[in-house]
Amino acid sequence: MKAKKVYESIGFQRGRDPKETLSLGQWRDGYVVEFPGEYEDLHMGIRRYIESNNYEWAKKEFDPKQIPQTEVTPAIEDEISLLPVLSFKGYMNSGNMIGLLDDWPEDFKYREIPFVANVLEEDDRTFLVDPEGFPYARYITELI
Repeated sequence: MKAKKVYESIGFQRGRDPKETLSLGQWRDGYVVEFPGEYEDLHMGIRRYIESNNYEWAKKEFDPKQIPQTEVTPAIEDEISLLPVLSFKGYMNSGNMIGLLDDWPEDFKYREIPFVANVLEEDDRTFLVDPEGFPYARYITELI
């Protein structure tokens, strides 16, 4: 038996990856975890470790062009090597994809711990982010 008609709206959009549109594949959450992190106490240990050094933090509504920069020294490189590393396609929401500077959903796993974020939009920039439990990048600095 064949169906005469199928009434189904999948929501494909011209010019977008079908997997992205359907929230399938590696980008289904809007980001990809490149490295999950290797710190024993992610919630407290990393924050104390990160706060002990001088980073050029920004704490405001962010414009990617106005984020302060921190030069990565060997000491900073050692420090951040334990942090989770996430890649985002862009800075802001694109369709159903979250971006680095969005209001992240409640189930965003890295909302309470610092992490390194790679943003693929434009020219592949890397940031150190400390959300402090907020649904956005509360503290942020570009790593150069």
